[in-house]
Amino acid sequence: MMIDADASRRVWSGLSDARLAAGALPGDGLPEARDIAVVRICSDDTEIPRPVHKAAGGKRSADPGQPAKPDGRLYVHEGDDGRRSWMLGRTSTTYESGIVGRAGALYTRFTLPPEKKSLQGKPWHSFTGTEFVVVRSGRFSEETAAVIAARLCAQPVSWRGRTRWPVPLHLARVADMDHPHYRVDEEPDVAPG
Repeated sequence: MMIDADASRRVWSGLSDARLAAGALPGDGLPEARDIAVVRICSDDTEIPRPVHKAAGGKRSADPGQPAKPDGRLYVHEGDDGRRSWMLGRTSTTYESGIVGRAGALYTRFTLPPEKKSLQGKPWHSFTGTEFVVVRSGRFSEETAAVIAARLCAQPVSWRGRTRWPVPLHLARVADMDHPHYRVDEEPDVAPG
């Protein structure tokens, strides 16, 4: 099961960082719950650190002050408590399109040369990431569950590139947001009086 972190941490206590895997998890009521992998996925740019450097492999930038592109690698981080989180670095199509999209990797708004001031009015893209936390690995190893979720981000239905969430979760979110009553505050029933 791939679960959107932001939408579900308050529903299942075992998905929160404070009670990770110790509280209730999706699928707990099913007979074979222990065999079901549960992966918490977060792609909120305010929660996920931006990948700005890769330590090994790949093409390095000629300018040491410019970040190297994170490519399609899955990075692992082990916390002080031994828990691991995985992050898939992403670049936007705008970033890949040329200097206009890449201006944020080359300059800051304060170091932009005077002859390139026209770039200040353009969107500046940076690297973003999707975090995967394997809360329960089920029949898989923790690494395999994280890799499966990350690979499903590279399977978009109708375009080239990646989605922010694994495709099944991405499609579910799109269907939810396309619903005419998505997050609409209904007026309370008021008796005529």
